[in-house]
Amino acid sequence: MSRYLGLRCGHLEKLPSTIGNLVNLQSLILGGRHVLEVPAAFWRIATLRHVVARFALPSRALGNLHSLQTLHGVQPRGWGGDYNPLGKAANLRSLELGELTSEHADALEAALENLDLLEHLALRGDPLPSSVFSVPSLRRLQSLRLMGAMDAPEGPSCAEDVRYIRPNLTRLSMWNTEVGQKFVDMLAELPSLAELTMMYDSYDGDRLAFVETGFPSLQKLKLGLPELEEWTVAPGSMPGLGTLTLCRCARMQMLPEALAGMRELEEVVLYSMPDIVSRIKEDEGQDYHKVKHVPVIQTIY
Repeated sequence: MSRYLGLRCGHLEKLPSTIGNLVNLQSLILGGRHVLEVPAAFWRIATLRHVVARFALPSRALGNLHSLQTLHGVQPRGWGGDYNPLGKAANLRSLELGELTSEHADALEAALENLDLLEHLALRGDPLPSSVFSVPSLRRLQSLRLMGAMDAPEGPSCAEDVRYIRPNLTRLSMWNTEVGQKFVDMLAELPSLAELTMMYDSYDGDRLAFVETGFPSLQKLKLGLPELEEWTVAPGSMPGLGTLTLCRCARMQMLPEALAGMRELEEVVLYSMPDIVSRIKEDEGQDYHKVKHVPVIQTIY
């Protein structure tokens, strides 16, 4: 019996009910444009470990899927109240959900509270729950990707405990999250965060500050904030930064002075930032002294 099934099905809209006959199926990878309706029999295949597909996931669809480790591409259907739609898939290691709305908030939080083994989480929708930084169950979480406005732009109420609640979070990517300065201050407390990406509309403001002793483990930083005018970095922030990428921060007036003291900085990449490029020209640029010690500087238009 087949244990792996991978298909590209651009026009498929529904899986056949006979999919439930694949009682030994472990991995299903489907590529396509449509959100597929899935028969209940599929979610009762006890051997399922990895599902990557654009599936509609009703709130009470899952059977006892204790082997399920990967669930990517699914979209909630009929999630409401505080019923846990993932309660029978408590061994998930990697979860990616899309098309989330405020109607799904309570059910999503109930699900997150039960996923003690989760290591990777990606959420797309509006709004997204800031509780991803405060739910105690996600202590093993290593990678987090957020695409959509947060429900609390200044962070969850218990943000002061984030360094204990998210001790293993190493990679964080944010798009359109519209967070404020207090939220960034909370992120600066994450003890293991090594890679941070903040892209278009992830930050709501034209002035951004990285506080003293913040981001103690950060090695890679990528900022793509077109509205950002001023970025300040306090001494002692990001002491281990190795790669800095600035993408289309067209309004940024200058580079932070603190870059001059970052001896671990090995690469600076500037995408479509002609004003900053002119400021780092050797000997004549106003910001040249801030990056003259960096071995690799790339300018891309």
